[in-house]
Amino acid sequence: MAFDFGNHMRREYKNTFLQNVLVEIDFKEWNLIDREDVSRKWNEFVVSNFNNSNETNLSVDLLEKPIRVSRKDGFCSFFFSRSVVSAVVGAKDYRTFVDSVIPQIYKLSKFLTDVISINEVTRLSLRKINIWQFKSKDTSPIQSEEVRKILFSNALITHEESEVLNEEERNIGDMHKYEWEDGDKKAIVKTFFISPKQTGVFAQILDSELQMTKSIQIDQVQDNFIELNNILYNLYHWCVSESVIDIMIGNQK
Repeated sequence: MAFDFGNHMRREYKNTFLQNVLVEIDFKEWNLIDREDVSRKWNEFVVSNFNNSNETNLSVDLLEKPIRVSRKDGFCSFFFSRSVVSAVVGAKDYRTFVDSVIPQIYKLSKFLTDVISINEVTRLSLRKINIWQFKSKDTSPIQSEEVRKILFSNALITHEESEVLNEEERNIGDMHKYEWEDGDKKAIVKTFFISPKQTGVFAQILDSELQMTKSIQIDQVQDNFIELNNILYNLYHWCVSESVIDIMIGNQK
């Protein structure tokens, strides 16, 4: 069944609730053959792509554990392993998907081709996390259902929820999960409400993800991520209320 999230006008917003963008690329598990050669290629790759990193002296050890590389400002992190590579772009580093995320996807692709000679991937994932925070004006608690009615569209609230929850998800208070499938693509939306323990600040989280399970060549990765982002953009607008869009535009505070 094809996704039906509408086709929403592209625009850059004055305000945003986006906190993190996460990209992940899966590939067939790679086996280390020539440690010395890969170590040399790894060090060349890190120096070339992360010259402002605090991890430039890492030695490759992909057999035992994943490697994390982060920029000194902490706004962007990368993870490299034998079967998955990923990147996290923080809100302070995000302008547009093409400007801020595509360059990081390029670095992940360069690792695959230049360091471990992988030219085909099996799965892509693009995930965006939006967070709204509230503080109660008095001692009375904020009700999660009231917040959901303000932030989310009726289409999302009334949509049939997924019954498939893992153990971690079951332990999250007031969590709602929705899933859609379209051929080799799958959309997943999770919303959950966090009540404060001491800070007095409540948080409503919208965690949306697009997955594509399909073998493609490395040179197709960027175009496919752009397609996933377009779908995720439409999904976000389908999920949130007009009040949220007005705040993003700058019509409300």
